[in-house]
Amino acid sequence: MDFTNANLSTVRSYIDSGDLRLLAVSAKDRLEAYPEVPSLPEFLHESKTYLDMPFTPLSLVVAKDCPDYVKTRLREASLKAVEDEDWQDFVRENSLEKLYEKYKNIEEIETFYKDWQSAVCWLLWDAGVAKNEPSEYGIERGF
Repeated sequence: MDFTNANLSTVRSYIDSGDLRLLAVSAKDRLEAYPEVPSLPEFLHESKTYLDMPFTPLSLVVAKDCPDYVKTRLREASLKAVEDEDWQDFVRENSLEKLYEKYKNIEEIETFYKDWQSAVCWLLWDAGVAKNEPSEYGIERGF
């Protein structure tokens, strides 16, 4: 492959082996693991605006009609799981953002996802790669 933009966790072993060369990181700041590699805003200044949102906010999601006791149990189990030392090592080694520490309650999480959805959908629309305008789905322009 000549070029890719991937999560560090999926390509780190290739970078460390020398099979891939890390040219820049899509983050506001340089990564602790690769301090010699520039961050995107260092040479593409306007990108800083969009780097406040995580590239891939992976989460557990449930149907809207999921019973509250199930949501509560999943949340408790998730909060316990992220305390695990192996998980903490994985997050640190892969320079992952700890969204579970930043957004602590359901309302903050829902607001985060609404903002993330708006930004991603409208960026795709503005770039000309989305087939339908986000407003057709009730997605407001929020950034």
